[in-house]
This record gives sequence, C-alpha cells and structure tokens, in this order.
Amino acid sequence: EQELAYAGTLTPVLAEKEAIYKALIKKSDSWVAYNNLGAVYLEMARLEVDDNARLKLLDLSISNLQQSIKRKDNAEAHTNLASVHVLRGVRTEARTEVNNALALPVTDDIRKGLNGILGVLDIKEGKYDLAIADMAKSNEDVTVLFNYALAYLLKKDFNAAKAGFEKVIAKGPNTASACYCAAVTAAGMEDQGG
Repeated sequence: EQELAYAGTLTPVLAEKEAIYKALIKKSDSWVAYNNLGAVYLEMARLEVDDNARLKLLDLSISNLQQSIKRKDNAEAHTNLASVHVLRGVRTEARTEVNNALALPVTDDIRKGLNGILGVLDIKEGKYDLAIADMAKSNEDVTVLFNYALAYLLKKDFNAAKAGFEKVIAKGPNTASACYCAAVTAAGMEDQGG
C-alpha cells in the first residue's frame, strides 16, 4: 500500500496517477486513496477544454472526495471539494466546504490553500479588499498571484495591479492572461493620468 501511494506521487501523468489510486482503493479502501483520486479528477477537470467532459470529471472528483470523507472526516478532501465547487461556479457550497475544512485540524499548507479559495470567492462576489486580505495569507503560486493582482485591478489600484502582474509574468510560462491584464492595467493607469 505504501509503495502504491508513493508511486502516485512520482508520476506527473494524470492517467497513471488515476490507475495507481484506483488500485490503491481496491487494496486499502482508505480515505487518503479516495482523496488522492478525487484530486486527480479535479486536476484533469482543470485541464479539460470540453465542458461536458469537465463536468463528468468534476462529478467523479466529488464522488471520490465524498467517499474519503465517509471514511474519515478530513480537511484535505473538504479543501478539494471547495475547489471543485469553485470550478462548478457554486460559491455557497465552496464556502461551506472551506468552513468544514477549517473546523478540522489543518496544516499550514492547507490553510494557505483555503485562503486562496476564499480570495477567489471574494473576487467573484466583488469583495476586493477581502480578496486581497485572503490572498495575502495564501501561497505564492502563479494562480494565487494572478488572482491577487486581479483583485487590485478590479479595485482600480493600478500600481499594485501592475506590480502583481509583473510578478506573475516573471514567474510563469503560461502568462497570456497576465499579459492581457497587464495591458488593461496600463490602459487604466493612462486613463488616470499615471
């Protein structure tokens, strides 16, 4: 079981991870295996361009994450469920899952991830100051940095947005959205005489 679980962390290929975690579920029926399989389906859904295929992957993710929670109420599965609900556009369920995760013992990494999720939800609800506060307590991966800068742009704090998008562009190879938002930011600064 430990070897299978470890093997799942070694491969970057999601289809291989899926096969490994399915085998681990058959062998151990553990909450960790269900959570990991749910996380794999979540990542597959993030990468999927076809809407119907994405929804099917999100449904698979939900099913496995719920199985994980049935075996042991755990913050990891609740956090992943919150991400699923963000992708599905169901903000109330996403917030519920964040709160469920925060009611359990969480690692610093999970807490930072939950703050990133809250920041996204706050942006979608037009609460930019709250989003900025949440993102400041999150990790510094490219997605969080992008959303952080986006909150500043939507708040029309163009100097902070400019600095944020520059950081995203410097950090990541897939920066088309950040380049576009940086151009929007520059246009906003010109409109304000900056």
